[in-house]
Amino acid sequence: MQLVDAPSEQEQKEREQFLQDVVEGLSQPQKELSPKYFYDTRGCEIYEEIKWVEEYYLPRTEYAILNAIVDEVQEILPTIKRVIEYGGGSGLRTETMVLNLKSLTEYLPIDVAMEQLEASAESIKKIRPDLEVTPLLGDFAHLPAMPECCPTERLGFLPGSTIGNFQFAEAKDFLTRINKQLGKGSHLLLGYDLVKDVDTLLAAYDDAKGVTARFNLNVLSRINRELNADFDLRFFKHEARFNSEKSRIEMHLVSTQKQDVTIADQSFHFAKGESIHTENSHKYSAEQFTRLIDGTGWKEQKTWTDEKGFYAVTLLV
Repeated sequence: MQLVDAPSEQEQKEREQFLQDVVEGLSQPQKELSPKYFYDTRGCEIYEEIKWVEEYYLPRTEYAILNAIVDEVQEILPTIKRVIEYGGGSGLRTETMVLNLKSLTEYLPIDVAMEQLEASAESIKKIRPDLEVTPLLGDFAHLPAMPECCPTERLGFLPGSTIGNFQFAEAKDFLTRINKQLGKGSHLLLGYDLVKDVDTLLAAYDDAKGVTARFNLNVLSRINRELNADFDLRFFKHEARFNSEKSRIEMHLVSTQKQDVTIADQSFHFAKGESIHTENSHKYSAEQFTRLIDGTGWKEQKTWTDEKGFYAVTLLV
């Protein structure tokens, strides 16, 4: 008989918080789940697939911009020693930064997923063995403590249009907290998605091969596995919607029939067509972004966009 290790105290705490968040979210009039729970091991694997989906222009466009501007960023910030990346870090965007910012001595990825952090640290050490890599476990609601360093040598890095996942007020609060964490004199390099035609946006979040659908549905598989639930994935479908009033893409999981789901002995009813709202991705105009950073402690120093005007990378000071 194979023995299974009992969960650690920290793992037990995380599972209890997961259950609490799921129960609270599914008890709302509009059922919802936090997107941070997308990123279990399988979720991270599927997300890496999404980056290569033809319709999902964001990572390719952002990478092209970063690749074109990184030498200019180094010229603007010649003494940057430390890059703090919010949301872990892996792949070409991060590698472009750490390879070309020659003044760097330390890279600190922050992520809620330990496996993602470890993979990020390993990949960065391979391409920059001279760099000190300090992974920090934490989520955006509870930023981890920052090791001491001169603030003027710190560059925060928030790629992937992550800021678009927050509600407007939440995004303002997050940027304010990053500003306080990094300290006076620091900088933040941030990517955000620009407003564009609805067909392009919907295709990016509902690709023909169904990769994004698998990513969205995987959160139900995780709840089944970790919280003793009985979601039947055959009776839920992925749906991307554009909310024009709030200028955002919304991801939903729609119940295709009337059904009841049990999670840790609690029952939740779904009407046919009822959805679970799982993620937002806000799209900003230049004017909306200016309003977003107002009052956060940041000011725009320089912004770069691609030729189509699909995406922007901005340096804040």
